Amino acid sequence: MTFPEFIRRNRLDFCKQIIKEPHLSLLADQLVDHYPESRYLFICRDPRDNIRSILNRLHMPGDREILREEDYQRLTKTWRLTIDSSWLGFAGSNYIESLSYRWEATMRAYARHSKRMVLLRYEDFRSDPERTTIEVASQLDLEITKDISDVVKVQYQPRGESDVDLDQFFGQRNLQRISKICESAHKYGYA
Repeated sequence: MTFPEFIRRNRLDFCKQIIKEPHLSLLADQLVDHYPESRYLFICRDPRDNIRSILNRLHMPGDREILREEDYQRLTKTWRLTIDSSWLGFAGSNYIESLSYRWEATMRAYARHSKRMVLLRYEDFRSDPERTTIEVASQLDLEITKDISDVVKVQYQPRGESDVDLDQFFGQRNLQRISKICESAHKYGYA
């Protein structure tokens, strides 16, 4: 479907003052064209932690060469499309490569529109959520009308295993895949 048709079909979601939807990152070109006056916040995260977090949320391992069919079967359609990004034209040989190409594509989308977007590294937010929220609100010309100190520390999604050893979680081969594909990671301070 065309992007205007997509907007029309989801008009209730698009009429909100603030829309938080990570999947829209891949539609940055269309969003910026369709909403030229809007302000955008682009949140990025270390690709290794981002992929690990997705897999934690889906209760999937990171060290396999391929996922079993039953792993895919228990996923919703949206999560299947996230794990297997071949429909986006990303030729990953396994699920780790697919997720890595997806991360890299979102960062390239940001790079194309970086003058129109405020970049927020997830790690910076985690280190000082209140200060970071105030700074980002200011950059987006959003007024903070009440004390936010209590709400910025609330865990809204199930917490993943962020303290896991990434070598152990992914194994050397999958970790190398992420590093090779996510070539722009160093531009954003990720080793």
